[in-house]
Amino acid sequence: MKPIEIKYKYGLIIALIILVFALLAFFEKGIKFYKLVAPDGTLLNWRFVLIIVVITSTIVWFIMNHLWKKEFENHQKTQYERDNYAELLKISENERLTDIITGVPNLQSLKKDIDIHFSKRKHKKKLQFILIDLKGFKKINNKYGFLKANKLLRTIAQTIYQKMRRNEDMYKYPMNIKNEKNEHFYRIHTGGDEFVFIIQGNQTDALGFANRLVKNDFSKLSTLTKEILGESIKLSFHCAIVEMDPRDEVEDILRKSDECYILAKEAKGDFSICWHPITIEQKLNKKWELAIYEETRELFDVMTINETDYE
Repeated sequence: MKPIEIKYKYGLIIALIILVFALLAFFEKGIKFYKLVAPDGTLLNWRFVLIIVVITSTIVWFIMNHLWKKEFENHQKTQYERDNYAELLKISENERLTDIITGVPNLQSLKKDIDIHFSKRKHKKKLQFILIDLKGFKKINNKYGFLKANKLLRTIAQTIYQKMRRNEDMYKYPMNIKNEKNEHFYRIHTGGDEFVFIIQGNQTDALGFANRLVKNDFSKLSTLTKEILGESIKLSFHCAIVEMDPRDEVEDILRKSDECYILAKEAKGDFSICWHPITIEQKLNKKWELAIYEETRELFDVMTINETDYE
């Protein structure tokens, strides 16, 4: 409940009324006023008590309202500061989870979402982990410079990101590299030309998504390179698809996709792909599902992975 905002002029009017009552007690009409409030010569009557109660209540109300007004203003200020801090924290968290070059969620967001996906997975819906690496993008960096290359990278990311469906998520993903001791570690800083997608559904859905990237997005993106780089070049990518197992840790999923990606990268075609497991296709009997695998083989150079490497 908000306190009543009392204007100074209203306070002066009330003070003036009280002053008039006080003056009446000392001037000619004071006697008549006294007889009115104390007709029997005593002040202990209902008229006088009523006047005292009204005056006292008015004064007390003004004091309490003034104190409540100060408290309310302090509360409003505290609430405003709290909301500002909450908004700043939200902005800071979004920035922490967003790649600054492409404007899409980054590796930290990916790890967070994988944990959420698996912690809330009480249903039997499958999840597919799709990794794509733009082919020959390092040459674009070297030839056209990082400013133009980053602009192209953002255009690619936003073109795909804005067309994502409700059951599809996209992330900017820095690939793992090896150090001198031949140990893996993951780069947290921005850079690179790799993206990850998490798709709800089976392997067929993931392959259908990869096919859409080739037919729709990358055919359009290749026409935009002249505007950004100054000349037209054909954009393509390597792709790895791994079915996510809720028993795996995040690093296990990243490792499996990396191993699958290494095979895809060995292919010589413009678009190459490798998926795991390879046994799912053998169990399919619907024509439209088999047609997606056929289309994938037409669009991609398919590399086969050894299933025993993942046991």
